[in-house]
Amino acid sequence: ARTKQIVQEFIVRDNVAVAGGGEFSPEAFAVADLVTEAKVPYVIFNGATSVITDKSPYFVRIGNTNWQPTVPIAEYAAKHGCTHATLIITDYAPGADSIEAFKYGFMRSGGKQVDVIKVPIGTTDFSAYMQKAKDYKPQCLYPFLPGGPMVLGYVHAYVDSGLAKSVPNYGTAETSPNYLPVIGDAALGIVTAWYYDPYLDNPMNKKFIAGLKAADPEVLTKYITTFGYDGMEIIVHMLKATNGERDGDKAIAAIKGYSWQGPTGPISIDPVTRDAVRNIYIGKVVK
Repeated sequence: ARTKQIVQEFIVRDNVAVAGGGEFSPEAFAVADLVTEAKVPYVIFNGATSVITDKSPYFVRIGNTNWQPTVPIAEYAAKHGCTHATLIITDYAPGADSIEAFKYGFMRSGGKQVDVIKVPIGTTDFSAYMQKAKDYKPQCLYPFLPGGPMVLGYVHAYVDSGLAKSVPNYGTAETSPNYLPVIGDAALGIVTAWYYDPYLDNPMNKKFIAGLKAADPEVLTKYITTFGYDGMEIIVHMLKATNGERDGDKAIAAIKGYSWQGPTGPISIDPVTRDAVRNIYIGKVVK
């Protein structure tokens, strides 16, 4: 409700040509009717529920969908010998989205069996769920968890249960650099798929990290989001296309198919879905 109020003020009071922001999927859903009626493009910085951009022709998303990292890691798991996977999934809408994405990528790449264990939001003690996972006798695990304490609890339980010795874990961003100082050696060997890592070797990322380091020398141990940077790339491009005037249809037309080099690598906006098309990187934690 607060997001909708703020965006309405942008449109009515400030007469903006483009709006943007957002952190969670419900924020985007809340403003869909508003920006559609006003014909004001809204750049979704984050919010991974796949159907979001279907809700308004004026939505553009720079954040990833759940499917974008999940399908590649499922394919990777199947191609590396896992035919029986157990999924430990947070029980809410994005979790359900990730189940379908994993099954899709896994089965089409040779996977045979998928078991699903659902856990409540806010779970930090995963010991009982790890025991249940053991009972399924999987060849690999895949978790879908919101960031923060759930991730830390999951990784430590994975190691403490003994599963880490014989059952690979294939995930999405559970071992981001900001978690590693807290997780420690429990993260070793975990394989994930994600769109960004601060150590990516490309010219734009080197400039991006150098700029962040100038403001915060400890930035590499923290969570780094590129959504704000790439979101502003889109906004500036639309403003240039419309000379700063409010013309939502012209702005949206200008962004369809637009491509650039960002810290994450090459990016473009799909002309049909208005979602970002970008690289997904497979990473493994080593010393």
